[in-house]
Amino acid sequence: MSNQVDTRLLRSPQRKKFDKRWNEEVKAWWNCVLEAFHHKNELTYIPIVYVLPFHPIAVTRIDEHHKYVRAFIGMSGPDPVHTGRYAIYIVYEVIKRAPKEINIANLAHELGHVYTVIKGTDVKPEELLGMSSNAEWEAKESPVKDIENSYDEPVRSMILKMETDKTRDPTIVNQYLGSSPSLDVKLFLATVRRNCRKS
Repeated sequence: MSNQVDTRLLRSPQRKKFDKRWNEEVKAWWNCVLEAFHHKNELTYIPIVYVLPFHPIAVTRIDEHHKYVRAFIGMSGPDPVHTGRYAIYIVYEVIKRAPKEINIANLAHELGHVYTVIKGTDVKPEELLGMSSNAEWEAKESPVKDIENSYDEPVRSMILKMETDKTRDPTIVNQYLGSSPSLDVKLFLATVRRNCRKS
């Protein structure tokens, strides 16, 4: 099974910088996650990790004048190239700005989502696109609520630290995202598919 990291969604200058500085490191992080995952033998495939030049956001309308924007440092969703499979999407800016431990935890969290999709307990893409409230997004995370218990150390502690940091300081996600452009999650899958066809 391959532990492929795919950069086709990056712009050419980004791709060259990624390949020179980050490609081998991200592959090592991904391998660390896979080796620590208790359910690896239950995976029917190893999901591809796509590196994004933007970060997905979900916009929730609170009332007529207010909205809540949830930003994601990673996401799982249908693989745009391999039909019937799920993939993991991580943000290039986060790879550069967040500590190694957070990047590993991010990959581990998203692998948890892919695992629950394979087991049939996670939300489907069409449900994802229809989510409009914060409560619905919280419910999406419930299948992986205790996903850290599916990993050996040190990955288990890395996941717990990531979640603790986000709870203690909600602005930390924006610090990791830096100047990364955003894209509404409702446009995310279509954009990824379109850009993959071009590459």
